Amino acid sequence: MFKKIKKIKFNELPRIWRRRLVIFLFLIVLIFMVSGFLFWLEYTGRDEAMAYKYKELSIINYLPKILDVYFLPLMFGKSQLPGYEIVIDKNKLDELYKETDIGYCCNCLPEEADKYINAQFIFEGKSYPASIKPRGDCSNHWGYEKKSWRIKFDDEALFSGEKQLDLIIPSDREFVAEYLNNYRAKKFGLVVPEMKFVELKINGI
Repeated sequence: MFKKIKKIKFNELPRIWRRRLVIFLFLIVLIFMVSGFLFWLEYTGRDEAMAYKYKELSIINYLPKILDVYFLPLMFGKSQLPGYEIVIDKNKLDELYKETDIGYCCNCLPEEADKYINAQFIFEGKSYPASIKPRGDCSNHWGYEKKSWRIKFDDEALFSGEKQLDLIIPSDREFVAEYLNNYRAKKFGLVVPEMKFVELKINGI
């Protein structure tokens, strides 16, 4: 024999539990609405447009990063991406960060920062002499802690046969959109640029 479970109506709950349930539902709806707004802000590029138009509000460019909290569990697992590392003189790196800390703008990379710096590029324990500099027209590539880099290798020590390598922040390529488009183009036999996701460390960080 199965005992019939009595359904509890909302009005029959103790007052404190009704209040907690209302607060919980309100928070869920609020989180959903804020997440949707931040996704829209990032997907449409409104954050970059506003940061470019109003330089004093460049912090807007950081707001969509709040959505990264949904991927927090992935930080506790081991990355399956290829790992690159750049070793560069710390003083030169610190100076580069200071020179590029100018807020959001386009075609405004400081002249001193637009120069190649000697470095070592390391992959799978092998070191390649190289020179690097920030790349990209707008400061979303180089004006913040995570930068896009252009790397040139010596003719005597090419990396996988390549003279030059561009490491581009994924947000500028809308993450998987361009990667997916290139994959589909390959299926049609079209020529597409070599592209993959990697993990980058600079001076071990």
